Amino acid sequence: MMKNIKLKLSSFFETAEKKWQLLSLEKQHQVLLTFLLSYGLLSLSVFIKIGYDLYTSNKQFQIEHIKTPIQKSSEISVFTDSINSIQKNNLYERE
Repeated sequence: MMKNIKLKLSSFFETAEKKWQLLSLEKQHQVLLTFLLSYGLLSLSVFIKIGYDLYTSNKQFQIEHIKTPIQKSSEISVFTDSINSIQKNNLYERE
């Protein structure tokens, strides 16, 4: 299944590369410039939105540490990971 997906992806990228190479240099430049400008406008709009949200909020912008509760060792053992249990059972060791 993975080989099938890999073959489909590689053929897709090869055809995309061939189509890109068939374009003239002016058309390639135009497409690249269009994508770059649209990315720049999107980034600028996100920065403006963040600035607007910070400016209009009454709260002061603060960065704080994430507070996580400390779990007891008995609570941690209830949720065991399957990979850890396999490694503990030595299923992948050589004989």
